Amino acid sequence: LDLYLSLPVARWLDLYLSLPVARWLDLYLSLPVARWLDLYLSLPLDLYLSLPVARWLDLYLSLPVARWLDLYLSLPVARWLDLYLS
Repeated sequence: LDLYLSLPVARWLDLYLSLPVARWLDLYLSLPVARWLDLYLSLPLDLYLSLPVARWLDLYLSLPVARWLDLYLSLPVARWLDLYLS
């Protein structure tokens, strides 16, 4: 963690978190949209799977884009990111 906090990326993140964008995110999380998302994520799985958005997500996960993401996550870049974040 000490090494991570000494890296430019971490310092940039600290700067970012002090910017209006981050404060806007805090505001966003207090808005009805975020509360609706919390409600949506807390729905019973059966009900969730019957919603159009869930069906669209199922469709999305069967598309090449999702498979490309799976491939990406198996690449050295993703593993380096995992290592970096740990």
